[in-house]
Amino acid sequence: MQLLAENPDMNESDPALTSIMLNNTKRIDDTVNHVLELSRRVPPDFKTLNLDTWIPGYLEEF
Repeated sequence: MQLLAENPDMNESDPALTSIMLNNTKRIDDTVNHVLELSRRVPPDFKTLNLDTWIPGYLEEF
């Protein structure tokens, strides 16, 4: 697409179409990267919580 955008023999409508194609290509690339990022997420790190000390602090805060 970069070569198409740099083509000196483009019609009047070609720059607009090239821009649309580049924008949509970037959107697809972003979507694929987000899906790949979600699949690579680290599993949660569960921790033991002492509710006898946590609940009073929580209730004070809210």
